[in-house]
Amino acid sequence: GDLDEAIAWLRKAGVASAHKKADRQASDGAVVLAADAAGVACVEVNTETDFVARNTVFQDLAAAVARSCLAMPASSAGAGAGA
Repeated sequence: GDLDEAIAWLRKAGVASAHKKADRQASDGAVVLAADAAGVACVEVNTETDFVARNTVFQDLAAAVARSCLAMPASSAGAGAGA
């Protein structure tokens, strides 16, 4: 029944879980282009398995990210992790 102890345990478990997953390779995914009259956005979204990469929900997510990037102001271009 100790809330502080429970929070500490959850934090410790979360860090341990994150460390286990840190070495995994996200080598599958999708590269998506979105274009309009103002420009083009190219987005790469990775996942650990080809099963997920082939899923239409994942592909829709990647397309939505590309459309969102295309809608960003030009001053934000190149601000992503791959820039």
